Amino acid sequence: MSDTVAMSKADCRALFDQTLIEATSVEALALDDLKRALSDVGFATVRGIASPDEIARSRTAFRDGFTSDDHPGVGETAKDIQGNFQKLRAGISPLAPTNSRLVRTIFNPLWADDIFGLHDVFMRMIAMRNLLVGKPLTYASTSIEDGLWTAARLQHYPTGGGFMSAHVDQVVVDAVASAGMEHVQLLLMFTRKGEDYERGGGFTVKDGQFIDVEQFCELGDIVVYDSRILHGVDTVDPHKRLDIDTPDGRTVAFVTLYKDMA
Repeated sequence: MSDTVAMSKADCRALFDQTLIEATSVEALALDDLKRALSDVGFATVRGIASPDEIARSRTAFRDGFTSDDHPGVGETAKDIQGNFQKLRAGISPLAPTNSRLVRTIFNPLWADDIFGLHDVFMRMIAMRNLLVGKPLTYASTSIEDGLWTAARLQHYPTGGGFMSAHVDQVVVDAVASAGMEHVQLLLMFTRKGEDYERGGGFTVKDGQFIDVEQFCELGDIVVYDSRILHGVDTVDPHKRLDIDTPDGRTVAFVTLYKDMA
């Protein structure tokens, strides 16, 4: 990342405002505006589909029930992650050897127990995703379709060192390409920069510029991005001691389509 230049806060703010889309429901979403932002910039933020209050309630459930009794970062079976399953990975992914990370993943598919009270929000995110890729709103949500399933999950980047190096989502790109779909990812802000963590967080790289629009996101905002753009997670609160035994740090939610390998 040494060849990139950080976009100024003022320019980041302008870009965030330019790509912010407000909607009270999936049905009310300005789909053309969203697609235009994805085409022109590579990402956009949707506000209003999930409310800050309901995300705060789920965040409380996550914190109250938190455990650091993680499975190893690799070695799980395909069937394991199709249930409520938690793992902590540090290092390089065998599926993406150029992508290093320190991140805890908590899988919570819609056919598993709704341990965080997030399934209704996941369904809205899935409907948004499916609308963008031209599928029925409930496609691959509670069942496996076309060999694909929704890996609804939380990703927790611990305070004091959680990160993910810059990458493209090649595994995701390959999975959806096999089904003839667009390369779209949705990420919901389960925590808020400036409140739950001070430094770091999600970024994209475009035209040699390091872009941090996450600093303007609110709890419950849904960031939509093209899986092919270069993106990652800058180290979360590197000025603090690493703490993998609490839920402190940055947490986001995903509804990614995975290939069914079980």
